[in-house]
Amino acid sequence: MKVSFTPELNYRADSKGEHLIQIRCSQNRTHKRINTQVSVPKKYWDKGKQEVKKGHPHADQYNRIIRGLLQKLSKAYSDLLEAGSPDKVTVKHLRHAVSAFCFMQVCSDHHFLSRSPYY
Repeated sequence: MKVSFTPELNYRADSKGEHLIQIRCSQNRTHKRINTQVSVPKKYWDKGKQEVKKGHPHADQYNRIIRGLLQKLSKAYSDLLEAGSPDKVTVKHLRHAVSAFCFMQVCSDHHFLSRSPYY
């Protein structure tokens, strides 16, 4: 079954007023979300483009992190399709396949030092 991946903003804000960016994995009208560990104020999220707006000081780094996770998910999906039958590929398998995704590795790759300049 086909799986789609969509970045989205969590509807709940944290104590700093920032919303967590998540990747929604959809299959057969079932959704699971994978956290990116990146949070931004709602005003900096572009819902149409599904990315952090350029006005945010760390927009480039955050968008690279999101794209990196989307690529990792797509690759894991392709690998799982090649390894077995398409009927057995589920969102649960994808979450397990990318559980080795290391946020700190992405941060160090992009020389990312600070989560938010606001606090």
